[in-house]
Amino acid sequence: MILRIITWIIAVGVIYSLLNRYIFSFFRINMSTNEQLKDMQKQLKDMDKKMSQNNAPKKKRKEGDYIDYEELK
Repeated sequence: MILRIITWIIAVGVIYSLLNRYIFSFFRINMSTNEQLKDMQKQLKDMDKKMSQNNAPKKKRKEGDYIDYEELK
């Protein structure tokens, strides 16, 4: 009876250690990678907003400066 209990405790310990080593670590790596990816995407969006704000005043043109393509023919 005691031998059976000790065997079950050892089996549960081995299974837990295997799960902890392989399966749980995979989920931890996956979660941290997703968080890093979201952070990088947020940084790219912020940089894009800053660049579009910096470039917006340069795109303004005066009313009389534009020449239609058809007029050049």
